[in-house]
Amino acid sequence: MNKIESTKDEEYISTPELQKILKIAKSTVSKWRAEGMPYIGIPKAYRYKFSEVEKWLTEKEEKRKLEKEGKK
Repeated sequence: MNKIESTKDEEYISTPELQKILKIAKSTVSKWRAEGMPYIGIPKAYRYKFSEVEKWLTEKEEKRKLEKEGKK
């Protein structure tokens, strides 16, 4: 995953910007929103703080790993 500097003054990015940074499809962004990825806005005007998305993805991956380890 690409990292960008996050600051207290971090700006919100659009769905196309998030897609470009993470190299993912629009359908993946939609799926992740449904799974609880943080965002603000309404359809066609969603915005994301990359630092919050990055944190959510990290937590999601850690949870997946724990679940996988529990099945062994």
